[in-house]
Amino acid sequence: MSNRLKFFCFLALSLTVGMVVFGPSEAADRNGWGVVYNKSDCGNPPDYYNVRRYSFGGDGPGSACGFWSLTENQRKAIWSNGDHNWSQEDIGSWIYNNIGKPAEEIAQLAKAHARQICRAALPAILKQATSADCKSTAAKFEAECNVELDLETEGAAAAACAAGMTAILEECKATAKGISDLVKPVTKLACDAI
Repeated sequence: MSNRLKFFCFLALSLTVGMVVFGPSEAADRNGWGVVYNKSDCGNPPDYYNVRRYSFGGDGPGSACGFWSLTENQRKAIWSNGDHNWSQEDIGSWIYNNIGKPAEEIAQLAKAHARQICRAALPAILKQATSADCKSTAAKFEAECNVELDLETEGAAAAACAAGMTAILEECKATAKGISDLVKPVTKLACDAI
């Protein structure tokens, strides 16, 4: 028997044994044609959520149990339903719906945080920017506001700085109040613009 024939016999025998030992995922239906993951018989969660990897949507031979470059959250998704062959799309969807927060919620939390910082910082910024006339106070206020709040709020307070400058100019025209009397209305108008 030639070496080439021996090699092919060995390869065929190895694939057959692999299919018997780590055969297709029998518990779950095929999911597409690509690589999928399944918890199979990979132990319990204290085993750090090991999973098997299958080709051909779950119809192909399975791998040994392991992490397979998946994050812990990805492996937790697979363990959440062991009777399913998980594609990358399935895993991402599960993480988005069960672990991650939708983008709108995150944006609202960031805006609320920026408003809170704005309300705390603007009175001091306004007092620091106070000049003899409204125009120079408004200009100094906007510059100081952008310097002080931009980094802290990652740019979310830029609208507050512009609105604060406009509010200072409008309040000065409408009333004969001093700058110190404008702190509360300017802070409210500016921070509500975020």
